[in-house]
Amino acid sequence: MPPIVIGIGGCSSSGKTTLASWLARCYKKPVVISLDKFYLMEDNPKLEKVIPELNMFNYDHISAFDVRAIVRAVKDAIRKESIDLVVVEGIVVFEIPSLQDFFTRKYFLKLDSEEFKRRRKLRVYPGAPDCDKYVENFVWPGYLHFLDGAQNQEKMVFLDSTYLTLEQMFSIIKRDLPQESH
Repeated sequence: MPPIVIGIGGCSSSGKTTLASWLARCYKKPVVISLDKFYLMEDNPKLEKVIPELNMFNYDHISAFDVRAIVRAVKDAIRKESIDLVVVEGIVVFEIPSLQDFFTRKYFLKLDSEEFKRRRKLRVYPGAPDCDKYVENFVWPGYLHFLDGAQNQEKMVFLDSTYLTLEQMFSIIKRDLPQESH
């Protein structure tokens, strides 16, 4: 029997990674694919430097990811015997057309701008501190672009993490999944 394949996308700092790890604990043989592991290296010419004076790159755009490697990782996970759940999570998960038919379920985590800014300030990023100019000019507009694209996709469930706790979103997703596998 093929595994359940879940896509979790949405705003930065909305709970995607936490929900993916919680869901994985509910299954015997899960695979979690975090798109954060597929960023291009800084020396890759495809990576756009958007704030040269701060040596900052645009990591909130599909061009910052190794899309071929992501698709290959998802296909490999689905093909493995005995895997019962594959969770693919990241900000651009629904921007990759060749992945969309694999998803049994899709969840997009929304966040309003004030809560986003509050949560984003609490995060620590390796290498360099977050920069207000980057967040305002790239991260938030990138999220709005991803949200707009997600609204046109089939099988998409929207969860507003501004108002729902991680526990509430986890409960909603868990109830929504096919019961025979977990």
